[in-house]
Amino acid sequence: MTRDEILGDFDALRDEPGFLAFRNVYLEQAVQQGDLPLAKAMLELGADPNASEVADEGYLHDLYWQYRQRPSTSEHIVLSIATLLLEAGADPNRIGCNNYRAYDLALQSGASELASILLLAGAHPAERPFV
Repeated sequence: MTRDEILGDFDALRDEPGFLAFRNVYLEQAVQQGDLPLAKAMLELGADPNASEVADEGYLHDLYWQYRQRPSTSEHIVLSIATLLLEAGADPNRIGCNNYRAYDLALQSGASELASILLLAGAHPAERPFV
Protein backbone atom coordinates (compact mmCIF):
# COMPACT_ATOMS: atom_id res chain seq x y z
CA MET A 1 0.00 0.00 0.00
CA THR A 2 1.36 3.43 -0.87
CA ARG A 3 1.59 6.40 1.45
CA ASP A 4 -1.13 8.25 -0.47
CA GLU A 5 -3.45 5.23 -0.30
CA ILE A 6 -2.91 4.99 3.45
CA LEU A 7 -3.50 8.67 4.12
CA GLY A 8 -6.38 8.86 1.64
CA ASP A 9 -8.33 5.93 3.11
CA PHE A 10 -7.25 6.33 6.72
CA ASP A 11 -10.67 5.75 8.32
CA ALA A 12 -11.26 2.48 6.44
CA LEU A 13 -7.92 1.15 7.69
CA ARG A 14 -9.04 1.29 11.33
CA ASP A 15 -11.03 -1.91 10.77
CA GLU A 16 -8.58 -3.68 8.46
CA PRO A 17 -6.71 -6.34 10.49
CA GLY A 18 -4.40 -7.16 7.58
CA PHE A 19 -3.20 -3.58 7.47
CA LEU A 20 -3.03 -3.08 11.22
CA ALA A 21 -0.48 -5.89 11.48
CA PHE A 22 1.92 -3.67 9.49
CA ARG A 23 1.40 -0.33 11.22
CA ASN A 24 4.79 -0.53 13.02
CA VAL A 25 6.51 -1.18 9.69
CA TYR A 26 4.86 1.91 8.22
CA LEU A 27 5.77 3.93 11.32
CA GLU A 28 9.40 2.90 10.92
CA GLN A 29 9.31 3.99 7.27
CA ALA A 30 7.73 7.30 8.24
CA VAL A 31 10.46 7.98 10.82
CA GLN A 32 13.21 7.04 8.37
CA GLN A 33 11.75 9.25 5.63
CA GLY A 34 10.84 12.19 7.84
CA ASP A 35 7.16 11.77 6.95
CA LEU A 36 5.25 13.48 9.76
CA PRO A 37 1.70 12.89 8.41
CA LEU A 38 2.33 9.16 7.96
CA ALA A 39 3.96 8.85 11.40
CA LYS A 40 0.98 10.60 12.97
CA ALA A 41 -1.48 8.35 11.13
CA MET A 42 0.30 5.17 12.22
CA LEU A 43 0.42 6.28 15.85
CA GLU A 44 -3.29 7.13 15.69
CA LEU A 45 -3.88 3.59 14.41
CA GLY A 46 -2.06 2.22 17.46
CA ALA A 47 1.51 1.68 16.25
CA ASP A 48 3.91 1.13 19.15
CA PRO A 49 6.30 4.11 19.52
CA ASN A 50 8.88 1.78 21.12
CA ALA A 51 8.69 -1.11 18.65
CA SER A 52 11.61 -0.29 16.34
CA GLU A 53 14.12 -3.08 16.02
CA VAL A 54 16.67 -1.29 13.85
CA ALA A 55 19.97 -2.40 15.43
CA ASP A 56 18.00 -2.94 18.65
CA GLU A 57 17.37 0.78 18.94
CA GLY A 58 14.14 2.72 19.27
CA TYR A 59 12.52 5.08 16.81
CA LEU A 60 14.13 8.02 18.60
CA HIS A 61 17.57 6.55 17.88
CA ASP A 62 16.53 5.84 14.31
CA LEU A 63 15.24 9.38 13.92
CA TYR A 64 18.50 10.78 15.24
CA TRP A 65 20.60 8.65 12.87
CA GLN A 66 18.43 9.51 9.88
CA TYR A 67 18.90 13.17 10.69
CA ARG A 68 22.67 12.73 10.94
CA GLN A 69 22.86 10.79 7.67
CA ARG A 70 20.54 13.11 5.79
CA PRO A 71 21.16 16.65 6.97
CA SER A 72 18.79 17.88 4.27
CA THR A 73 15.96 16.63 6.50
CA SER A 74 14.84 19.79 8.22
CA GLU A 75 15.41 20.02 11.93
CA HIS A 76 11.78 21.10 12.29
CA ILE A 77 10.60 17.72 10.92
CA VAL A 78 12.99 15.82 13.20
CA LEU A 79 11.82 17.74 16.26
CA SER A 80 8.16 17.36 15.27
CA ILE A 81 8.44 13.60 14.82
CA ALA A 82 10.42 13.26 18.07
CA THR A 83 7.71 15.19 19.91
CA LEU A 84 5.00 13.08 18.29
CA LEU A 85 6.74 9.84 19.29
CA LEU A 86 7.31 11.04 22.85
CA GLU A 87 3.68 12.14 23.21
CA ALA A 88 2.66 8.65 22.05
CA GLY A 89 4.81 7.06 24.76
CA ALA A 90 8.28 6.57 23.24
CA ASP A 91 10.84 5.90 25.98
CA PRO A 92 13.39 8.76 26.10
CA ASN A 93 15.71 6.54 28.16
CA ARG A 94 15.77 3.53 25.85
CA ILE A 95 19.34 2.30 25.50
CA GLY A 96 20.52 1.31 22.04
CA CYS A 97 22.93 -1.37 20.92
CA ASN A 98 26.01 0.77 21.67
CA ASN A 99 24.84 1.60 25.18
CA TYR A 100 23.67 5.08 24.15
CA ARG A 101 20.30 6.71 24.47
CA ALA A 102 18.99 9.10 21.81
CA TYR A 103 19.49 11.85 24.41
CA ASP A 104 23.20 11.01 24.77
CA LEU A 105 23.69 11.03 21.01
CA ALA A 106 21.88 14.34 20.59
CA LEU A 107 23.80 15.93 23.46
CA GLN A 108 27.21 14.75 22.23
CA SER A 109 26.61 15.86 18.66
CA GLY A 110 25.34 19.32 19.52
CA ALA A 111 21.70 18.67 18.56
CA SER A 112 20.66 20.74 21.56
CA GLU A 113 17.01 21.21 20.61
CA LEU A 114 16.50 17.46 20.24
CA ALA A 115 18.33 16.88 23.53
CA SER A 116 16.07 19.45 25.21
CA ILE A 117 12.91 17.78 23.91
CA LEU A 118 14.14 14.41 25.18
CA LEU A 119 15.09 15.93 28.53
CA LEU A 120 11.65 17.53 28.92
CA ALA A 121 10.09 14.15 28.09
CA GLY A 122 11.94 12.46 30.94
CA ALA A 123 15.44 11.59 29.74
CA HIS A 124 17.65 11.28 32.82
CA PRO A 125 20.93 13.14 32.23
CA ALA A 126 22.56 11.79 35.38
CA GLU A 127 21.90 8.18 34.42
CA ARG A 128 24.76 7.76 31.99
CA PRO A 129 24.69 4.19 30.67
CA PHE A 130 28.34 4.23 29.64
CA VAL A 131 30.81 1.73 31.05
